[in-house]
Amino acid sequence: PAMSYLLKSLCEVLPNAKIYCLINTELKPEITNGYKQIAAHYNVNAIHFEAIDKQNGHPTIKGMDDIKTQILKQL
Repeated sequence: PAMSYLLKSLCEVLPNAKIYCLINTELKPEITNGYKQIAAHYNVNAIHFEAIDKQNGHPTIKGMDDIKTQILKQL
């Protein structure tokens, strides 16, 4: 519900903005699929990250570069 509310609100407040939904790795499949469905419902681009280098669940410097690379591929 929170993601749906967030995307709905962003779309209402910023109707001309190009909005992206960034989906982290290591989420349960039902959460990932739910985020993708919500993004599609609001016509928001979803970027599901893959193979982000992490340490203790947080991106390392290499992980940050992985994120940058994957976002640029989608743009």
